[in-house]
Amino acid sequence: DTAGLRRKARVEEEIESFANMRSIQALENADIAVLVLDVTREVSNQEKKIVNLAIESGKGLILLLNKIDAVTTAQKKERLAEIAYHFRFCTFAPILPVSAVTREGLRKIFPLIARVQENRARRLPMKELKNWFDHAVYGRPLGQIAKSKFITQAEQLPPTFVVFVKNPKQVSVGQLKYLENNLRSTFAFEGTPVRFITKGPQ
Repeated sequence: DTAGLRRKARVEEEIESFANMRSIQALENADIAVLVLDVTREVSNQEKKIVNLAIESGKGLILLLNKIDAVTTAQKKERLAEIAYHFRFCTFAPILPVSAVTREGLRKIFPLIARVQENRARRLPMKELKNWFDHAVYGRPLGQIAKSKFITQAEQLPPTFVVFVKNPKQVSVGQLKYLENNLRSTFAFEGTPVRFITKGPQ
């Protein structure tokens, strides 16, 4: 919850300035980051930095939009769209409107946390992963990836996949992003970062 951190003016400038604060320490020790956003305030650079840090650290991520009781139905729809836009770099993170006053949405928090943790620890069976990969790359202009014959899930927490190609340097960020988007449309990875790594012949 960044409300208390906002009083620190320099926090907006560099995330290093509050690296020793409890919130960052908690994030480092956490499995899942639940970022509390205020529906009555604009999204801050600080909040975007915290989300980026959570993603880079491989944490699960949930965005709680608090004080939803303070806005009208039309405003709620508008704010949800704005939040989605500001955090378009992490569309995998669910956005849950809640209210500490009316208790709207509060009972959904812990089931959502459980679901995100399950997704974060998900391991796909090798045959299922290979079938998905073959279908995802078939007929696509994906260069080295399209020519790959082997993919494996190297790690969980977060799910990390290795694609073996002839020349990893020829694989673009866009091609890996396509794989991620296709993977997410096929399997349940809501709330968790997914990583793709390319490796050449051993």
